[in-house]
Amino acid sequence: MSEAAILSVVRKNFPDHLILGEEGSVIGDSSSDYLWCIDPLVLFRGKPAAAAVVEFVGGAMCWNTRIFSAVAGGGAFCNGQKIHVSQTDKGVRRLGAAAVDMCHVALGIIEAYWEYRLKPWDMAAGVLIVEEAGGTVSRMDGGKLTVFDRSLLVSNGILHAKLLEKIGIATEELKGKGIDFSLWYKPDDYNTEL
Repeated sequence: MSEAAILSVVRKNFPDHLILGEEGSVIGDSSSDYLWCIDPLVLFRGKPAAAAVVEFVGGAMCWNTRIFSAVAGGGAFCNGQKIHVSQTDKGVRRLGAAAVDMCHVALGIIEAYWEYRLKPWDMAAGVLIVEEAGGTVSRMDGGKLTVFDRSLLVSNGILHAKLLEKIGIATEELKGKGIDFSLWYKPDDYNTEL
């Protein structure tokens, strides 16, 4: 019901704007009983301009909430406090929703995250939050990322080149096997700077 309500408001007030998302809405991702998030985002010419990720962690009896937000050029925040990526090269772990994993890189909880076959609504909000927190974002082959790409590598910047050395080899092998790394989807009439 919340998705339907938000979608009707967005379509009414912004009839010529592109709306992408799961279940036909602007809201994003749900993963498991213990991790759920919503991740609305504003794109301007194909680039994230404003984003939020609301992370709900816990179970039916105990929910904790973190609200991550960013506006292009304005920094990244968690519950109103400015955040930055970590300055270490310790390790990587995977928790569930892509947007939340990227927010954990922005918060400095983890150092990197990568995935293949994400949809724009899975990653776009997290991309802006990581960039505004000082992190590095690219495709898995090292190319410049757009929210319409199929692969993603996010890091604190310190590990990025090392990860690309390893992931780049695997990415090229996948391309050699015919795996599609072209843009996932971009409407022909959507004005971007791609």
